[in-house]
Amino acid sequence: MFLDTSVLVEHFQATPLGKRVDQVIARENCAASIVSVAELCAWCLTVGRDPTASVSYLHELVAIEPLEETACISAARLYREHREKAPKFGLVDALILATARERGETLLSCDNDFRGLEGVEVWEG
Repeated sequence: MFLDTSVLVEHFQATPLGKRVDQVIARENCAASIVSVAELCAWCLTVGRDPTASVSYLHELVAIEPLEETACISAARLYREHREKAPKFGLVDALILATARERGETLLSCDNDFRGLEGVEVWEG
């Protein structure tokens, strides 16, 4: 399973949805995009958490996947196509999904901007 930043934040906040994410992490080999590392760090700074410690912990939880050029090209196409349906769908979202697709993984998210996209499981928070 490939984890979107939104479910990682839920994990870090220990929300009920985050507890469900914990169960997925416990039973599967999960991964996240290096792009999610940047998003997670921005969230940490916003809420007053140490981003360095949070990233170190994240490395213990999941494999961090690099951003490949092929994923960048796919993400640009995905961004242009889906942006009309979901105006808040960002390029970062597209990069994360493109990386998940390249790995042949389902993306787990709680971000409604991913609704209707192939290969995404969106959980309600």
